Amino acid sequence: MFSVIAHRGNSALAPENTLKAFDLALELGPAFELDVQLTSDNICIVLHDEKLGRTNIGSSQVADTSWTDLSTLDAGSWLGTEHADCRIPTLLQVLERYQSRAHIHLELKSQQAGIPEVVAGLLRSTGWLGWLEDAVTLNHSQASPASALEAPGRVTITSFHLHMLVLSMKLLPQTTHGWLIQEITDQTLEVAREAGISQLCPRVNVCSKELVDKALQQGFKTVRGWGVKNKDLLHHAVSCGMHGATVDWPHEALEELKIIKN
Repeated sequence: MFSVIAHRGNSALAPENTLKAFDLALELGPAFELDVQLTSDNICIVLHDEKLGRTNIGSSQVADTSWTDLSTLDAGSWLGTEHADCRIPTLLQVLERYQSRAHIHLELKSQQAGIPEVVAGLLRSTGWLGWLEDAVTLNHSQASPASALEAPGRVTITSFHLHMLVLSMKLLPQTTHGWLIQEITDQTLEVAREAGISQLCPRVNVCSKELVDKALQQGFKTVRGWGVKNKDLLHHAVSCGMHGATVDWPHEALEELKIIKN
């Protein structure tokens, strides 16, 4: 089994990191990925870029902008006028909307102080940690690594910033944490083991079956790729033995997986 994780939602068909993209992703399967960061007034929002401009109007840093100012921004017209109604969601909105229905792969995008604490607090207040505990108790022993990437009602927290993951793991020890890395090396394996990371997330195009096998032999539970830009890279991720990957085009990727299996 190979898990297709909708990168920033179904971002091929709807504006990335919006409720519309997440709704479309759920029509295909439970797993989608999103990015979080904090506003100037400490509201956790779902947005990739740390500076406004690419997917909305403005040029300020998100960390220097209030939620009041961000909440009214058009987050969809950049992809098409039919998406002009899209807005930047808060993490609270996402957690409440998809509770028990989705497996959210939540990337700590920025290195802002306090973001692990804010995320952990929101997961607790919305009941997601209860779902996690039930899922771990009931299903962890029999779940395959790939199915664990998309089990509904669970969260996987990822980041390129190892120190942010370490802080998050102290707050959420029952939650799976994945380290986003460029490639699997002896050094990254050693550092990840010492930090207690259970999931490695390397870039697909520089990975190999030997490296994935090496990571699994050293005790890592799952290897989940990123950077799957085309069908050839999807085939490569599967042949490497990865358990899943984030993909911008999940609808096409799922169809391609049917071909691979046959």
